[in-house]
Amino acid sequence: MKSLHVVVVGSFAVFSLAGCVKQVPGQGGPGPFIYPRAALIVRSAFDSDASSIIGSFIPDSVADDEVNESQSMRTRCSKYIKPKKVAAGGEYEDVFAASSGFGGKIGMQNIAQVKGERSTTMALRIKYNASETLKGEVDEVGLDQCCRAAPNQCPGRYISEVIAGDGRIFSATSRDDSVGVEAQGTFKTIPISGDAFYRDGLKWERQIDFKNQYFAFATKRVVAPVVDPQLEGCRWVNQLPQSLDGKYYVGISSAAIDESAAFENAKLKARQEIIRDLGESISQSSSSSTALNAAATSDTVVKTTSEGISRLVEFPRRCGPEVREGLNGNQYTMKVLAYLPNEQRKAALRIQVTSLIEKLRKDGTLTAPLEKELKDSIDNP
Repeated sequence: MKSLHVVVVGSFAVFSLAGCVKQVPGQGGPGPFIYPRAALIVRSAFDSDASSIIGSFIPDSVADDEVNESQSMRTRCSKYIKPKKVAAGGEYEDVFAASSGFGGKIGMQNIAQVKGERSTTMALRIKYNASETLKGEVDEVGLDQCCRAAPNQCPGRYISEVIAGDGRIFSATSRDDSVGVEAQGTFKTIPISGDAFYRDGLKWERQIDFKNQYFAFATKRVVAPVVDPQLEGCRWVNQLPQSLDGKYYVGISSAAIDESAAFENAKLKARQEIIRDLGESISQSSSSSTALNAAATSDTVVKTTSEGISRLVEFPRRCGPEVREGLNGNQYTMKVLAYLPNEQRKAALRIQVTSLIEKLRKDGTLTAPLEKELKDSIDNP
């Protein structure tokens, strides 16, 4: 099992397709002119505040020619993707994808399309001055855990960025393959006005203008992992799953006053199990196991290491809570499944070794050979 790597697009400027199309299927032959997949999708309705759609998911069941923000939905996992406003500037001309509903709503004639994941959809050209962009800032750990715990809450793609500006939308209304390829974006023999121009052998005619509006968005995909049969139910409490990519641990909470406290305590107990396991591998690499064991089990080292490795440990499953009546009300206990990926094990060892060295130095029991042994254990986990 590996962590999901959730990446948000850095800047809409990278979406430009200008100069990228060398040979397009359909050019010079029957049928529509087809562009490569567009990175930006025209919204079904423009407005001045698009923060509510950042982090919304578009299910894979939505057909390519129906994809727009009205088909998106917020889920429990959307809260891990927060909108952030970023100022933008510059003039751009890009090819965008647009849903059939958008074209039908404003009565566009169009003979150009872009490739989707399964079919083609309408292609539009937009000339615009960028003014602002909303970017989705992702809590990668939170989103990863949410998607693992509930894959149905991360369906398909999520809206990762929305761009705003002033611009004009053009559609391809006719074809003239004799035009050839323009030089530096202009034709010497064919005039270009604000209402029409030629590009890729197509005549693009102005349809609508917009001003200071969020008009298009980009998406990113979150691939929800298939649930491993070993992780179903609570069977993992007594029989730990096996993985070539990491190691699993179980944390069992003490009695707590509510479910949230029980969950946090169970995660703490799981991290302590990881610390114990890491400590054993460190001890095996050292000739001073007695001194190490004393330091490794000290409250200072356990607390410091637990806090340090918290960002490295995943918690893909929980079991419970179990509720029992106590003298002062209900008591909650919970079990969690923790996972330390192999790729994070070395970082976890480094955190623990650093804490051990500081503790031994403070106690006056650190020697130069022991310090070297400890540091060497990081490279030989």
